[in-house]
Amino acid sequence: DKSAMKERYGLTPSQFIDLKGLMGDSSDNLPGVYGVGEKKGIQLLKEYGNLDEVIKNKDLIKGKLGENIRNNIKEALMTRELATINRDVPIEIYWTWLWKINRGI
Repeated sequence: DKSAMKERYGLTPSQFIDLKGLMGDSSDNLPGVYGVGEKKGIQLLKEYGNLDEVIKNKDLIKGKLGENIRNNIKEALMTRELATINRDVPIEIYWTWLWKINRGI
């Protein structure tokens, strides 16, 4: 839930999706930004607010980190999109079918 997310990561759920975009997810083979792990990703999100603002301010980020962000924008955006769960999917439920299943018919 939101409070557990805030307590563990210091982020909102939408920021957590941006964190995935930054750091990637090796278990799902999602690249993210090379060299950005959880700690650095959280630091960037706390400073800039979200992935879009990190990208917007990419030229202000110095050193190898800034270079990696500038070189991996496409990957970060793709990973964020793939890590986003679409909760606005229309689902049709056939109550008659469920009623029959529950009754063993």
